[in-house]
Amino acid sequence: MIFCPVAATPAQQDALLKDAEKAVADALGKPLSYVMVGYSQTGQMRFGGSSDPCAFIRVASIGGITSSTNCKIAAALSAACERHLGVPKNRIYTTFTNKSPSEWAMGDRTFG
Repeated sequence: MIFCPVAATPAQQDALLKDAEKAVADALGKPLSYVMVGYSQTGQMRFGGSSDPCAFIRVASIGGITSSTNCKIAAALSAACERHLGVPKNRIYTTFTNKSPSEWAMGDRTFG
């Protein structure tokens, strides 16, 4: 999920999310049918003492959260935010959470 105060047109959001879902699926080795991405325009955010554009990204997965994949995902998502939202890479924080299958459900069933 990408949180950012920058207003984006529907076309910008779609392009951003297409880049994001591909990056996450490729890095984690998961099919797109299991990948969900989102963009949420927030209220004002501050980063580094400035109200210049910034973003906060949260990535969660059942497995695949490793140092190597995290670097790939962070690089790809930061590049997508810079390209589609104009947010410089050095003003983006990304966090990663590894979940157990019993902590994640699709519809009415958990994965474990």
